[in-house]
Amino acid sequence: MLRITLIVGVNIMSICITAGAGPQGYPMGFQFWRDPGPFVQFLGIDGSWGRFLGFWRVPSSAAYAFSNVEDISVAAAETQNPRHNIPKAAKRVFWRFLMFYLITICMMGLIAPSNDKGLVSN
Repeated sequence: MLRITLIVGVNIMSICITAGAGPQGYPMGFQFWRDPGPFVQFLGIDGSWGRFLGFWRVPSSAAYAFSNVEDISVAAAETQNPRHNIPKAAKRVFWRFLMFYLITICMMGLIAPSNDKGLVSN
């Protein structure tokens, strides 16, 4: 419940900041999606290869957020009618991932530019 509360709170905060409740005091809208854009050069590698590496760096860094999918199999021993309930729970994982994580990534893209120095950790 704590993780879900945090994700919902971050999304609400992102909407408020984008609408103008942030420290700048003006509505930001989609300005960071236009300038600098969603893709930047990764580690100074020029061209499309640098943008490709930058894009694939994100899933490898954020894999921890989706690492507890195996909890479905752990709960199978404690579930009534596991042949019915476990496949149902496994199908819901996709929608939860889509709802919580991908929407949150888009919302974070509204308030943080892709070339921000704080996003890169070497």
